[in-house]
Amino acid sequence: MGIWWGVIATAAAASIGAMVIAAGSADRSLSIAAAGSFAALMIIAALRLNALALRKSIDDERDADVATLNAGLLAAAFIWGGLAILAGYYLTELFWHHAWQYGLGMCLAGLMSYGMRWHLARPDCFLRSPDWLQRMTWLSGLLVIATAIGLTFLVLSGKLSRDNVDWLANHVFVAGGMMVIAISAIAVWAQVGARR
Repeated sequence: MGIWWGVIATAAAASIGAMVIAAGSADRSLSIAAAGSFAALMIIAALRLNALALRKSIDDERDADVATLNAGLLAAAFIWGGLAILAGYYLTELFWHHAWQYGLGMCLAGLMSYGMRWHLARPDCFLRSPDWLQRMTWLSGLLVIATAIGLTFLVLSGKLSRDNVDWLANHVFVAGGMMVIAISAIAVWAQVGARR
């Protein structure tokens, strides 16, 4: 699994770099390609890593290991989104007055997810108990619903077709939202599979 994390980190850096170039040159196609490519990689990684985790062991620890993995994937998705927004708006001439709020908010969500992952990785953590793991499965399901509602609102609002300075952030929101929905849905599937 270690090689996957290296691929994810490298792809995240390349995607953010491409989005900075896109922001600096007002190249929306490059921004969409960079965000979409990273989202596709993350969804493939989530499917592959969860399948590997489900096959790797059959003991009681498998449920907690799957939760640890998915908390790490969510952390990567959120941190990518936050850094892409901050870099895109603060390393180029493109300016959006809400960039710092959304960028830092996404980074904070990523750090919280990483903190969850760090705690879950500890064998003595109370979060590894069956009751807490069940709650986290429900939380993953709620995250799918909430994110889907947010993406639906973004699309129906018409913001994606407007010529506003938040176009880069909207690309991040769509790609990031798709990642969060997919990773959370895969997490629910994997948790159910781990309990069989």
